[in-house]
Amino acid sequence: MRRVVQLLLLLSIISCLYACRKDNVTSTNITGTWELRFAFNGTSSQTYPAGNGSTYTFTNNTFSQNQGTTVVSQGTYTIKSNAVQINDVSYKELLLNGASTGQVIQVQDTTLSLGLEYNGGSGGVYAKIK
Repeated sequence: MRRVVQLLLLLSIISCLYACRKDNVTSTNITGTWELRFAFNGTSSQTYPAGNGSTYTFTNNTFSQNQGTTVVSQGTYTIKSNAVQINDVSYKELLLNGASTGQVIQVQDTTLSLGLEYNGGSGGVYAKIK
């Protein structure tokens, strides 16, 4: 009888641990300032040091792209879920200023990836600085 109780207890603990595990969810909260660290264009790539000044700043629905103190682009943005399908994987898309197409977006902790290095694609990897 004691073995049955131990087995049931073990199964209960395993069930609780499995039920409490976190799903691998990638956030799309991009609010903040992000600085370029790595860029690629399908044929070449370049690494950028911290403090290079190439940034995106996002608020709840507006953005500003800057090079140092110069504003390169600004306006509004939206994030479209399940916008791009590649090899049975769905990606979100960042649309700037009402555009109908944009860049694949992925956020993991303090890293923002725009674009995909897939089939000669281009894009960049940004680090959150604010």
